[in-house]
Amino acid sequence: MPRRRLQDLSIIQNPPNSKETNSDQQTTIGSSNVPNTIDESVEIQRHTLLKDLYDLNFVERVKVSRNSHGQPIGSEARLLAGYLGIIARNANLLSINYKSWHYMSDSNKNQALNNIKERYALEVSDNYVKKALGKKWRDHKSDDEEKSKDKREEYEAIASSDSSVNLDNIDNRIITEVLGPESLQQYMPLANQA
Repeated sequence: MPRRRLQDLSIIQNPPNSKETNSDQQTTIGSSNVPNTIDESVEIQRHTLLKDLYDLNFVERVKVSRNSHGQPIGSEARLLAGYLGIIARNANLLSINYKSWHYMSDSNKNQALNNIKERYALEVSDNYVKKALGKKWRDHKSDDEEKSKDKREEYEAIASSDSSVNLDNIDNRIITEVLGPESLQQYMPLANQA
């Protein structure tokens, strides 16, 4: 099945010397008071995938508009939601070791928010983005816990019928199978996070 592309995104450009700018300093890419001439090449608007988000120039960002309730709207909002899911699953930014989103350190949340702001010009509040990110993180953590529970039941059933199965290493095997081998060290519970 081919990937679905998102249409008609608003891409804005920040001046290269500014870290953050207000909306008056941002210009829509492709907008100009000078009309196109025959000699100029005209870029055709195409659909955008999440992978295209990574190809944006470091000064380009996707502009996410909001409605009267402060919620993101349009195809940019769908792209943002997908990107929030990717960030929420990134164990380097947001580890699932924490018991709750509320126990996650603010520095981790702010680092994730800064990562999002590198690619998006947000009209929605930071709190709204953090809240949506927390929801995605909880969903991811819940899915991983469910998979771990199923694997544990599977291994315990095998161990009850086969005496050669070693239950001492069951946690490491579950983490490796559910999260992947590179996650074993990352997801070992820490005393201050559990």
